[in-house]
Amino acid sequence: MKEKRNLGILIILLLCSLSYAQVSKSEKLLATILTEVRAVNKERAFFLVDSIYKNEPDVHVKIHALFIHAYLYHDEFDIPTSLQFAFQAIDLAEKNKSYKWLSRLYGFAGAEYSRLGLFNEALQYFDKIEAVIPKIADEHDRNFSYFYYHHLLSAYYYEQKNYNEALQSIQRAESYIAKIGEALIHYNHYMCSVEQNKGINYLELKQYDKAKKAYQKGYEYISKEENTEEFLALGYIYAGLARLDALEQNSANAEQILAAYHKALHIANVNDNRDLKEICDDYLRAYYESIGDWENYSLYNKAYLKERQEKEEFRAKTVNELLAKQQLYQAKIVDKNKKYLVVIVSFLLVLLVAPGIYFIVKRKRKQPNSTGEGTSTALVEKLALGKESELAQFFIGVSWYAEPVKESEQAIIRALTHFEVEKGFLDSTVTIDTLAEAWQTTVFEISQVLKKHKQVEFKVYLTQWRLFESVKIMRFEREYRDYKISHLAEVVGFGSHSSFSIEFKKSIGVNPSFFIQYLEEIEKK
Repeated sequence: MKEKRNLGILIILLLCSLSYAQVSKSEKLLATILTEVRAVNKERAFFLVDSIYKNEPDVHVKIHALFIHAYLYHDEFDIPTSLQFAFQAIDLAEKNKSYKWLSRLYGFAGAEYSRLGLFNEALQYFDKIEAVIPKIADEHDRNFSYFYYHHLLSAYYYEQKNYNEALQSIQRAESYIAKIGEALIHYNHYMCSVEQNKGINYLELKQYDKAKKAYQKGYEYISKEENTEEFLALGYIYAGLARLDALEQNSANAEQILAAYHKALHIANVNDNRDLKEICDDYLRAYYESIGDWENYSLYNKAYLKERQEKEEFRAKTVNELLAKQQLYQAKIVDKNKKYLVVIVSFLLVLLVAPGIYFIVKRKRKQPNSTGEGTSTALVEKLALGKESELAQFFIGVSWYAEPVKESEQAIIRALTHFEVEKGFLDSTVTIDTLAEAWQTTVFEISQVLKKHKQVEFKVYLTQWRLFESVKIMRFEREYRDYKISHLAEVVGFGSHSSFSIEFKKSIGVNPSFFIQYLEEIEKK
């Protein structure tokens, strides 16, 4: 089964190229390929987009074609190839200062990374959007780009379960679409998307009245359009309204609730959308549990767990593939640089002979190791051979700094010490907000104590403690080496296999599986 983006990105990507009244024939054809040809003949869609890219002289149309190409691979859920075309388009857009397309492409790349849980990488691209939007000359394009940017941010925050921040981004998106108004092509689709996003965030926050109002408003917008029976937004709205009826136990009977759920499931299957299907399975298992229908509960619970597992496995596989492609790309750059270096050295040898050789050797000695292999190898060796009492020094924020302690800081320091001793960081749901509430203090005060006495931000502090714990159990509790990396990640508090692997590689220089293999080889020797 192919996996596709949730509504927050899908509806925007499908329609953003149709949002302008004045477009060239090639751009109209690209829009037609995306909305019509793609649905019936994917191979022909690829062929036509490639043909336009190769034969169209207008560089902006070429950028558009590369963007559509990236989306077609996104549609196949081949994210590494999708990003490859997106980066090619970004390079072309940056060279030609095509700020309108840059804002879209940065958003596309950020959304792909966000979808995989690579939030740091996603944020890097989202930050770039804000810098290019003011450079867009046309006011209509500029307002639409701001709308697009905040709409993407809402999906980014939703993925991280930061629902209040997601709603704030939706409000900002609304303010910009209001400046364009109903002159925007497919205005009702966009407004339905906005209301649906509101609904799903309010539902997570248990603000049921606001959620219902948003879903109903979204339904009103989409009902003004024709042929929307299989529109993805409608599936989310059906599922949301059914969930609200089930939770509120209002006048809606079981027949109406189940009819809405099955309409949502039908739309999920037609669109081959795992996100919506997972939501429907989750809501249905909760519904059947609430009425004591254990047979159907078991059916949908299995479906939900299976969907979750397949998504996580797919995500981990895709992240690993992305990392492998990045390493291959970096290796090609290093190889290319080496070839250039040979040419330069040869040229200098001819011109300078001995003085030239002396200069090159002297310069090379001053250059740091660009790969960082020596540092990584040394750290891995220290972590694999050092005493348990020595390991803490290699993780930022694990040890306390000898700073004077104010009386106002003592309670927080005691709470943090207890948190570390009791290994509260192993709880994947813990946040600085939950700790502030539990300790009856503020996020700011905890942050200040960490900065002063640990010299670290809370997110890094949490990550480093989890990595420290993972190294300890791999070193000193032999059975953990036989665990799957995904289970090991869960044990030490990470939300996914991919986030654990990425943070481990970033801090230690190797993947967790490599570290385990290294430990095994040392023991054999």
